[in-house]
Amino acid sequence: MNNTKQQAPLELNAQIDAIKLGGIPGGTRLDLRYLEVPPTKTSPAAFTFRYTGGELTGKVVTGHDWALVRDDDGVVIFDGRITILLQSSMKRLSVIARINGRTTLTRARMPDGSVEQQPELALNQWRNGFESGTTLPLEVVMQFTADISRGSPAGLIDLENKLYFGFGIYTFDASADRIHIKAFDAASLRPREAS
Repeated sequence: MNNTKQQAPLELNAQIDAIKLGGIPGGTRLDLRYLEVPPTKTSPAAFTFRYTGGELTGKVVTGHDWALVRDDDGVVIFDGRITILLQSSMKRLSVIARINGRTTLTRARMPDGSVEQQPELALNQWRNGFESGTTLPLEVVMQFTADISRGSPAGLIDLENKLYFGFGIYTFDASADRIHIKAFDAASLRPREAS
């Protein structure tokens, strides 16, 4: 299998305003609003896409996800849309990212390193509010739609024409939750044939 320790060509950092909307048949609906993360020394851009010959960076303008937490097994299903404003030397470009993925609350790691593997107990912890600093790993598929026109950066075509598989961390925090995703071109993650 290809080495996924290589630098991810795509990274997304966002703050999340999570609101529990209430119960529906089979689970609890969440309204996740993606917000811009202020730049830091270690994370200068909320969105980075590296391609052969260059790099595009940008910020999260808006985003929304009607996530579902299932009542029977604690599985969390994401289906979000994010608008990203890319910074280009030529012009400013908007890109729409679609994020689909899932995880389960039994994978949540508390700040002390403990993990609750019983779905009902993990659901109860989540309902009562995870301790600040609890992290939840997730896997997502990302697809992009861009307004490609004459003079658009070369990497924009790659961004739109490929499917990306991402590994992320959702961090629960008292002030604002955060999500950090590193994604790879799905084709680069295919197992190699044995020689």
